[in-house]
Amino acid sequence: STSENAPTLTDPAGGLVFNGSSQWMDFGSSIDITANHNLYVGVITHLSATNNECLLSDSNNEFLEFQTNKLIRLKTDTSNTTTTHTMTSSTWGTAGAFVFSTLRNDSSTGTWKIYKDGALITPNSWTNETNPGHMHFANVGARNDNDRFFGGTLYEMIIYDKGSDTLTAQEILDLNAYLVKKKIWIAT
Repeated sequence: STSENAPTLTDPAGGLVFNGSSQWMDFGSSIDITANHNLYVGVITHLSATNNECLLSDSNNEFLEFQTNKLIRLKTDTSNTTTTHTMTSSTWGTAGAFVFSTLRNDSSTGTWKIYKDGALITPNSWTNETNPGHMHFANVGARNDNDRFFGGTLYEMIIYDKGSDTLTAQEILDLNAYLVKKKIWIAT
């Protein structure tokens, strides 16, 4: 990305504000998550929209997004497997900042879990809950640098590749608690 399409730092709490139509950031180098690796991704965010809001991507074949206000979608490179997590009601709204986190913690099957504000969410339905596929993340805020632009503010992001080691219950609790405690300091 260039300065023309970089997010702004105008949020009083210090977050990166993405306009939802043309802004994203590239990582200095791609984050490569090997197939069957255990992974945690957590963010503190305040969405300004809830329609195809891409958090992380490398291409049209690898991404993590808020597809709607009740649907999370993750697509891995391995066989283009798409995992969706659908709620019965609006979960991902625009009313204020929240912590979103997801983890894959069973390397042999790649079972995904979703959390909001540190609490495990039970979905109405899953598609491909087990998805151990390979992923690259090259940018934040757009899918493949050209669509599904993120609209909202990102205050904090953690991407933790645990390799083949399982995240312990205490590690999951600590990662979520860190983000939830930090959210307290953010104006909602």
